[in-house]
Amino acid sequence: MRIRTLIFSLCVFLCLSFLNVVAQTEKNEPEVFTGNALLTSTAAAGATTRLTITIEEYTSDEDIIKYIDILKTEGQDGLRKVLEKVQKGWIAPTGKVRETLNLARSRPIEGGRILNILKTRHLRFIEFAGHTSRSREYEFTFIQLKLDEDGNGEGYMFAGTKIEFDKEGKLVLEQRGTAPILIRAVKLKK
Repeated sequence: MRIRTLIFSLCVFLCLSFLNVVAQTEKNEPEVFTGNALLTSTAAAGATTRLTITIEEYTSDEDIIKYIDILKTEGQDGLRKVLEKVQKGWIAPTGKVRETLNLARSRPIEGGRILNILKTRHLRFIEFAGHTSRSREYEFTFIQLKLDEDGNGEGYMFAGTKIEFDKEGKLVLEQRGTAPILIRAVKLKK
């Protein structure tokens, strides 16, 4: 079942409100977060795994503007081609190979901050083999963490996400599936 979710307007996710974020272009020490991923749908509902998310560098305002233009002119396929060459950090489930994070932004909120992360999704062989597989349209993984001032919090992950603009020009993230993967007990390693 497809769920079409308007998560952020264009101004919130990729554009204007992110442009006022402090120190997005500064190269600081990497931030390492740990947390528990909880599957909430499919036959594996209730299964958990430990995650490590490492942010080496945040995406600059200039790059965000460039990515918006690419998404508008070339669609998500064009954005994917560009982001596949970008590395801002990693996500690694315990016992699995780490995967590259391609976009990372942090914005302050009252009492903490919101961390938005985007990565290209590795498509499985079966998705290429099936001529009618719509899952190929969901090329990204989107992660959002809501953190307190100490870097602790929770979030969610949309493992298969399509990114597009709606008729009003708002950015829409559409998830393939019924529910996000919950990320609980997030902690910033110090």
